[in-house]
Amino acid sequence: MTAITDIVTVTVNVADAQLTRTGFGTVLLVGNIESAVFSTRTQTFNSIDEVTALFATTTDVHKAASAFFSQSPRPGSMKIGRQEAGDADLAEALVAIVAEDDDWYFLTLTDHSDADLIDARDFVQTRTKMAIVETSAAAAKVAQGTAAISGITRSGQTATATTAAPHGFSPGDLVTVSGVDQAEYNGTFVAVTASGSEFTYVVTGSPVTPSTGTELWAPGDVISLFNTAGNTRIAVLWHQAADTEFPATAWAGLQASTDPGSSTWNFKQLTGITGSAIANLTATEESYILGNKGNVYSFIGATGVAATREGTVASGRFIDVQRSIDWVEVRISEAIVTRLLNEPKVPYTDKGAGVLVADIQDVLNQAVGFGMLGPLDTSDSGEFFTIFAPKVADQSSVNKAARNFPGIVVTAQFAGAIHTVAITVNVSV
Repeated sequence: MTAITDIVTVTVNVADAQLTRTGFGTVLLVGNIESAVFSTRTQTFNSIDEVTALFATTTDVHKAASAFFSQSPRPGSMKIGRQEAGDADLAEALVAIVAEDDDWYFLTLTDHSDADLIDARDFVQTRTKMAIVETSAAAAKVAQGTAAISGITRSGQTATATTAAPHGFSPGDLVTVSGVDQAEYNGTFVAVTASGSEFTYVVTGSPVTPSTGTELWAPGDVISLFNTAGNTRIAVLWHQAADTEFPATAWAGLQASTDPGSSTWNFKQLTGITGSAIANLTATEESYILGNKGNVYSFIGATGVAATREGTVASGRFIDVQRSIDWVEVRISEAIVTRLLNEPKVPYTDKGAGVLVADIQDVLNQAVGFGMLGPLDTSDSGEFFTIFAPKVADQSSVNKAARNFPGIVVTAQFAGAIHTVAITVNVSV
């Protein structure tokens, strides 16, 4: 007898519709790279040997990649992105990069200019991404003294300030202007041009010209500039050797390998990053940086051990908390959309709502497993979260007609981490 399979072979592949899951452990290092090195905007590298094949060991890209691959643990690979000569600035390069490859979460840079750090902040702030960057700017570690401005004039949106004495900074540097009666002139700005006793910067609105007031200027810095409640996606690490050792890329590499919420970014020892380079950072300077919600890599007391402190983004929120927020939001969204894609329908019934609640519960149980969530303070039974779904009978006719099911509420609490300890020892003799 001839078997049917001798004539026809049928292979049935069964697969539910799946979303491409957002990753939270991929580091993208962006540097100035010509298309001759590699033509795509990003390329994945699995080892420092692969990086060495394309980049000389003296290049910033190689040095930063080496900082990444020197960490243990670390992800198995990293991506390197190209900012090319034709890009107007980093902002334009990043737009081109995500148009081609948006599958990354942490952004690090080889260039540490104020303008690039500002572009990085602005870019990640509107996306589910984080920038881990560094600076060695002297102005970031101590409050700067002020000097007099003789006057400010405006043409269009360009303000021209004339200082009473030569200022000594360069185009692209940050400068803080204060004491001007017209508020639009005050703030921290990137100097567009700067030479001698004059600099220009861009203002908003139409303040009167010439300006009035007791006008002053001082060197600005990105750590102080970024220290506002809205900057929740950029962390700045101060290190004396930032331009040669690239500790931010090392830090991102070490932490990217961890599950979101499972590890604080504080007290991390970075292989290949010298604590000696920061030994001259005084207690006052370190306190100033940390007070502005920057981060440092410094010795812990007299232990001789250097580690990161404090592990915050510019707003003061801890990095692990922001990453956890992103993970919970994205994973719940993915779970619900995957359910809707793969069911004939989720009925508009209490049972249907229960299906959605179960999907949310699965995500939150995973968060508990990571150590991301802790027991609720309001729970006597040690619950880690609660999920409330309204009854269908309580939904409005408008929502029912639109097939919209609002009102599911999750109550959870991040576990956090212990960073400081107070201990009292009572001894009797």
